[in-house]
Amino acid sequence: MNYLGEIIGINVAIYSPDKENQGFAGVGFSIPSNDVRESFRQILERGRPIRGFLGLNGRDLSSRVRYELGYPRGTGVAIDAVVPGSPAEAAGLRANDVIQSYNDQPLRSLTQFITMIQRTKVGEEVELKVWRRREELTVQTKIVDYDDWRRATAAKEATRPLANDQEVLRRVGLRVRDLSVLERMRGEQGILVAEVLEGSEAAKAGVEPGDLIIAVNGRRVIEAGDLLARIAASAAVQETQLVLKRGSEDLDVTMPQVIER
Repeated sequence: MNYLGEIIGINVAIYSPDKENQGFAGVGFSIPSNDVRESFRQILERGRPIRGFLGLNGRDLSSRVRYELGYPRGTGVAIDAVVPGSPAEAAGLRANDVIQSYNDQPLRSLTQFITMIQRTKVGEEVELKVWRRREELTVQTKIVDYDDWRRATAAKEATRPLANDQEVLRRVGLRVRDLSVLERMRGEQGILVAEVLEGSEAAKAGVEPGDLIIAVNGRRVIEAGDLLARIAASAAVQETQLVLKRGSEDLDVTMPQVIER
């Protein structure tokens, strides 16, 4: 409570230095009362607390991350991967983007970013300032309820036609392998393209032998088997986005759906 006797937080934990004879040491941790009130309102209206969902994985901007991305500033949140079919993907966000602000509020940590998303009302439009390869963009997206999004996504998946993975991969036309220990020691990352079949969808999209595939549909890949499984699952039902590294250049490649519905 404050000095007026008004509730400003709900205690959830206390700090006690003595683990055997625990007692209050003058330090406590509380949930803000406004957050509790909003959760109660949501429970009364929908039977459960509602949390906003955008659909991406991110990380804080350490000095190493800034160096890897070539990002010149010290604040923001780097995107590691974007969830397929999510509001983040619909807004055009990509892996390796840096989100600088959320509704004009500068972002200083991933924890702050997650908190802001979860506190945003479901259905509300938000504005993100994004840095992408030395360009600054403004992106509009909508926060959704995760449970509703998950149910809708599951329903869509259930109606998609089945396809033979080997047939999909044959049409894609990629031969890939994991990097050797020596290649990894040199700092290389991703899955190496060993061969691209002539006339295949990968060839048409511009993939070349020697390219390194870093991500599929915004999600990083670390093993060749995982890469092929993701491509097989994606290319059968939708366009497939690949992030490639060719020498010092990063490339975005889109392959079309290879199985007609």
